[in-house]
Amino acid sequence: MRRWLAWAAGGMAILVLVGASFAWLQLRQLESWWLTPVATAESVEITIKPGSSLYTVSQALQAAELVPAASQFRMYCQYLSDIEDCAKNIQAGHYRFLPSHAPADVAQMITQGLVLQYAFRVPEGVTVAVLLERLRAEPSLQQDIASTTAEALAQELNLPHASAEGWLFPDTYQFQLNDSARAVLGRAYAAMQVELEAAWQTADERVRKVIVNPEKLLILGSIIEKETGRAEDRRLVSQVFHNRLHKGMRLQTDPTVIYGVPEFDGNLTRKHLQTDTPYNSYTRHGLPPTPISTVSAASLVAAAQPEAGSFLYFVARGDGTTQFSETLSQHNQAVRQYQLRSR
Repeated sequence: MRRWLAWAAGGMAILVLVGASFAWLQLRQLESWWLTPVATAESVEITIKPGSSLYTVSQALQAAELVPAASQFRMYCQYLSDIEDCAKNIQAGHYRFLPSHAPADVAQMITQGLVLQYAFRVPEGVTVAVLLERLRAEPSLQQDIASTTAEALAQELNLPHASAEGWLFPDTYQFQLNDSARAVLGRAYAAMQVELEAAWQTADERVRKVIVNPEKLLILGSIIEKETGRAEDRRLVSQVFHNRLHKGMRLQTDPTVIYGVPEFDGNLTRKHLQTDTPYNSYTRHGLPPTPISTVSAASLVAAAQPEAGSFLYFVARGDGTTQFSETLSQHNQAVRQYQLRSR
C-alpha cells in the first residue's frame, strides 16, 4: 500500500512538473509572440472610436492582421503585460502601425494615445487668401471654415480685428485626423499673440514714438517680411522704415501697393503706383491699415529693434542682396547701377 502511494505521489509530481513545464513553455511562446512584429508588408491605419472595448479593438486588430489572434491579445494585455488597466486605458483616435510594430507596441500605442499626427504649415509672407486655399486643400482636416477673405475670416473666428491678415503666426501645427481647421487657425492666432507681445516688450522709446502699439508693430513686421530676401537685411530695412516714419516721409514700398491691387497679375505698373488706395504707400503717409502677410518672429523682432543708422533708401541688387543709401542722390545712383542697367 505504501509502495502504491509512493508511486501515486511520484506520478502526481511528474504530472505537476510536466504541467508546469508545459505552462512555462506556453507562457514563453506567448511572450515571444507578444514581442515579435507581425510580418505586414506596409503600414496599417485603423480608427478606434470613442468608448470601444478591448474586445472590439482586438477584433479590429486581428482583422487588420496586426495581431494573429484577438483572444491572445486580450489575455496578454489584461493579465500578463506591464500596462496598468490595459483594457480601461484604450484611447480613441486614428493610428498608424508599422511593420516593425509588435503586439506589445500596438498595446502601448493605443493605451498611451499615440495617434497619427498630421501637420499643417502656415508659411511666412503669404496672405490669408493664399493660406485659406492651402487649408481647403488639406484632406485630413475637418473643413469648417467658410471664409475666403481676411475680413470674413476675422468675423468667423471672432477676432477683435477688422481683418485676420497677419494675425496667424507662421509655424507647423500638428493635428489629428478630422481635427477642425478652425482649431488649427485658433492655435496660430494664439501663437501670434505670444510672439507679438514678446517683440513689443523689446521696443524702446524711440520705436514707440512712431509704432505706437503692437498692432502697428505687426503691420510694419509684415512689410519687412515682404521686402527682405535675406535675414541679415531685416533690421536694416526696418531702419529705413523707422527713419522715414520719424521724418514724416512716405514709406514708398511696393508690397503694400501690390496688396491693395485686386487680382494683381504680377506686373507692377506706374499706374498702380499712382492710383490711391489705403495700401498705396506712395500716395499716403504712415503705415497701411492692416498687415499685408503672415509675419515671422524674426521680422517682428526686426520691426521692434531696427539697426541704428541713417539709411533712408534701399534697392535690390538683383542677386538677393540689398543696397542701402542715406541720400536720394546715392539711391538714384544705386537704382541706375542695379535696376536700370539690368533692364
